[in-house]
Amino acid sequence: MNSVHDMGGMAGLGRLDPEPDEPVFHADWERRVHALVIASPTRGNIDAGRHQRELIPGRDYLRMSYYEKWLAGLCEMLVKGGAITAAELHRALGLYCSNEAYLGNTRKGAWRLDLDGNPAGTVTADEEAHAKATLAGIRAKKEARTAAAKAAAQPAILQPAKRLSLADLKAAALARKDSPKEEQRA
Repeated sequence: MNSVHDMGGMAGLGRLDPEPDEPVFHADWERRVHALVIASPTRGNIDAGRHQRELIPGRDYLRMSYYEKWLAGLCEMLVKGGAITAAELHRALGLYCSNEAYLGNTRKGAWRLDLDGNPAGTVTADEEAHAKATLAGIRAKKEARTAAAKAAAQPAILQPAKRLSLADLKAAALARKDSPKEEQRA
């Protein structure tokens, strides 16, 4: 094979300089993608996963990070294999994209992926601002719920009973004596 997916066999692409002491995962989402691939029903066939990643068009393949390729391949394999439908994938990604971790890491210039796992441009400044505003709303709702729960959980502080003076007692007795008998029974 002599394609973009096998750069080690191609000449003229320049020197590859490995990162010294490179971590296995550069971000938490990469760790999650790796876990998804390992836990997925497709995990039994490593060749199928590699083949699916090699189907990514060359221009997209070169733009994507290692784990973006894994995620794109996994999504495609899950839909093609019937494990999930495209609609279920769309719903799941919608939920994921509205969680705090995703919103907190939405940064201008970061790559976006479409539902097929292919690059779909980069995050704009407006999208970053929208993510920040949405995240602020989520956090404000959480804080309000926490405050309401705390208030509900605290025991009510009972006020000491008002001590009645002799004048208060006389006034109450006179009022009772002067009121009609029907009102006294009620």
